[in-house]
Amino acid sequence: MTLVASYVDKPETGYLMNSPLLFEMLQDLQQAGYYQLLDVMPATPGLLEAFSDQHCKLFLPGCMPELIRMRTSEDDTAQKLQRALRQALGLDGIHNTRLDMLLLWDLPNYLSKPVLSGLIEYLLAHTHHRARLHCYIYTRQLMPASPGVYQFVTGEKIWVEEQSAQTLPSPTYYQEALHKLLAPFVVERSILLSNGLQEYVLRK
Repeated sequence: MTLVASYVDKPETGYLMNSPLLFEMLQDLQQAGYYQLLDVMPATPGLLEAFSDQHCKLFLPGCMPELIRMRTSEDDTAQKLQRALRQALGLDGIHNTRLDMLLLWDLPNYLSKPVLSGLIEYLLAHTHHRARLHCYIYTRQLMPASPGVYQFVTGEKIWVEEQSAQTLPSPTYYQEALHKLLAPFVVERSILLSNGLQEYVLRK
């Protein structure tokens, strides 16, 4: 499957990245027919163009910045956290939502463990029973202080723009930790990319 986006907001600083598991998963979905996809990144012209000829429904809440700002000190109960997640993602009022694919990019590295688990708990009610989840996990001790911006470009590659030159300690989640935080999703495939990101596809 080749997603073609002739338009992409390429800033002066950024790089192209291979993401083989992402495109393999998209190819599987396309062959299965109609699918529903959630992307937590803000919508871009490149993303909309890339999926314009796909038989799919896109959910693009653009809520990544809002999710990162969530703190358990403010959302100190499960009920408050779920209320905040409902407001950020806005899926509850949409009829017949059965997401087949969740694109979280590098978001799991930046959420506290309770918020990350709460996010998965919220999404479960809106996912297909065979849904898959895609994410990147930092394997090095330091990671950029804020998530990157990821865009689809021509040739089954991802354009990555790093938003901060500052760094902070990364959680360096291993597979066992991901199984706990993202339950009931379990790792289906994983590959180490050349930039030090571990690419994961998980399934319910």
